[in-house]
Amino acid sequence: ATDTETIVLDNTLPTIDITTPIEGDGIVNATEDGDVTISGTTADVEDGQIVTVTFNDGTNPVVTTTATVTGNAWTATDADISGLDNGNITITADVTNVALNPATDTETIVLDNTLPTIDITTPIEGDGIVNAIEDGDVTISGTTTDVEDGQTVTITFNDGTNPVVTTTATVTGNAWTATDADISGLDNGNITVTADVTNVALNPATDTETETIVLDNTTPTIDITTPIEGDGIINATEDGDVTISGTTTDVENGQTVTVTFNDGTNPVVTTTATVTGNAWTATDADISGLDNGTITVTADVTDVALNPATDTETIVLDNTLPTIDITTPIEGDGIVNATEDGDVTISGTTTDVEDGQTVTVTFDDGTNPVVTTTATVTGNAWTATDADISGLDNG
Repeated sequence: ATDTETIVLDNTLPTIDITTPIEGDGIVNATEDGDVTISGTTADVEDGQIVTVTFNDGTNPVVTTTATVTGNAWTATDADISGLDNGNITITADVTNVALNPATDTETIVLDNTLPTIDITTPIEGDGIVNAIEDGDVTISGTTTDVEDGQTVTITFNDGTNPVVTTTATVTGNAWTATDADISGLDNGNITVTADVTNVALNPATDTETETIVLDNTTPTIDITTPIEGDGIINATEDGDVTISGTTTDVENGQTVTVTFNDGTNPVVTTTATVTGNAWTATDADISGLDNGTITVTADVTDVALNPATDTETIVLDNTLPTIDITTPIEGDGIVNATEDGDVTISGTTTDVEDGQTVTVTFDDGTNPVVTTTATVTGNAWTATDADISGLDNG
């Protein structure tokens, strides 16, 4: 008796390959770790065969997913490896053909799902206010965690109206500093500053509390009201308590105006005033120790943002006391007779009196109305004529 049967010999070993880099860069970040996609190809594997893919960190339970071969290609999706430890993950893809000939391939990926952080150091520019001196080169710095050296921090400044200003910095040792941001074109007021970075695995970080700075680049002004002391000249009566006042624009109440008096030789005299309603008055400046002549007066102030303003004026200090002398004897003998009493002439000299100043001469007998006449100084000399003192009592 004889029986005949037929078998199929299939001893060709199939192959399987995992397509790399997995997830585009061989790194799985926090955004990707819940639905990792892995694909590949086979040779000599029939359609419908199941590919088993495992993810193994060497510590935690292996994560397994499957895919079906179609046309010697396969794709496994939605593998959740978020519970594995960060670091190298071994991926193995196994398949058999219908004859149960096996094929395997192994690759490695890096799991990095630790979220980095970034913080902006405040106050920005030391006080949280950017003034006209600073607005062209704002410096901003901060720190990171879990961000590799060489990663780029992107910083934006936004006033809500104008185009956003952007600058960058490079992380070194989890620290970064961006310089020379020109925000002079933004509107004055609150500016929102945001810092963004990703680590190598592309896990993102944003400053968790967007910091706000105030841009104030409006330059204030200050003006000294002239003439100072009414005539621009400080005499011996005024030199111990000079008053100077003025106005400002764009200067907040409570800011201090510093006023200096400088003769170019002696120590500068300084006094201060407080701005109220964009006006200020400094009193009691004692400039009696300065040299006579032109005095330079300077008023300086800053607004809260430290934008400066200055004004300069000049005054004349003249605190040298003049002298006047009546030449005697008057009328040659110190006696005015009936012939002379209708046109008495009186003269004299002065020191430190300018030409054109008026000398007032009075005659007083202690009983009748005083008789007054005047003379004009010329070359520190003067002469008053025609004083009629005939109505005064003899004596």
